Amino acid sequence: MIQNCNEDTFQELMHLEFINHTAPTHANDAQGMWNTFHSILKPAFPDLKV
Repeated sequence: MIQNCNEDTFQELMHLEFINHTAPTHANDAQGMWNTFHSILKPAFPDLKV
């Protein structure tokens, strides 16, 4: 599950050419989205359900 910070599940769901057009920095690919989720969103909202 993604909400459990399972990166393998996250990678299975993300398209290889994913681009986050709302990202304020150059890290707008799938890895950047994972880093945002894992490092910012999940610590800030530990009960987050995805």
